[in-house]
Amino acid sequence: PMAPGEEDRIVEFLGRGEIEATLHALGPSELLETAYPGVWLVTHFNEADEIMAKFVEVATVPALLITPEDDLHDSAQRLTGALGRVLSHEQGN
Repeated sequence: PMAPGEEDRIVEFLGRGEIEATLHALGPSELLETAYPGVWLVTHFNEADEIMAKFVEVATVPALLITPEDDLHDSAQRLTGALGRVLSHEQGN
């Protein structure tokens, strides 16, 4: 637990960077780059917009924004199939 005002001082110290991302899964998550490249402020909210967790992550890209390898493979296959259907439909017209 933090003393009153500590969290605000940390957030102010870290500053704001150029990148913001919001995810919507089991409630929104907000990922903000700080003034220090590779240092991210990550906040998870519940459906009532109450903060459930807030932490600092040091990484090139926050883990939540990295697509799992299996999903990449599946997406590539699905995209190839969808593009093939679009192209064959256009060629048929």
